[in-house]
Amino acid sequence: MSDRNPDSHHEMMHYQLREMLSELSLLQLHGQSTDCPCKLKDLGNDGKHPPENCIPKHALTLAGLFGETAAMGADSREMFTELQEEALDIHEKTKGALCQEDDPPDVVGWARQARKKIERLYYTCKVKFKQELRCTLAQPDVTYAEHSPRPVMIR
Repeated sequence: MSDRNPDSHHEMMHYQLREMLSELSLLQLHGQSTDCPCKLKDLGNDGKHPPENCIPKHALTLAGLFGETAAMGADSREMFTELQEEALDIHEKTKGALCQEDDPPDVVGWARQARKKIERLYYTCKVKFKQELRCTLAQPDVTYAEHSPRPVMIR
């Protein structure tokens, strides 16, 4: 039997998923922008300012988040492990593109697909019902039955 606090585990997973969505959204946004400093190749070549490397930085951060979440015993461990490998691949290919060794990967498409996978987990409503719910405001004779993702009215 696990001594893990289920509420604490749920909060940790919620945090992890929120951070993933944030990083994926930033990666998608930076990849789409034509004036993002991440895409301006001349930035940092003047010797005064370091170059912006936010796209590989976001990919590396995501790889860490995916790996950490997979290790937490997540139900979706396989998905997180695959996303970690993909994020590391995006990171390495983006690094290569910065050095003109590789073509830049499609970070926008990948970030969107990965974000959709995470959103399915993050935006799931898991409502716990311990007793039958009754609506007494609008329709006192209506009973609501337990249903995912929200109660459904039955007559």
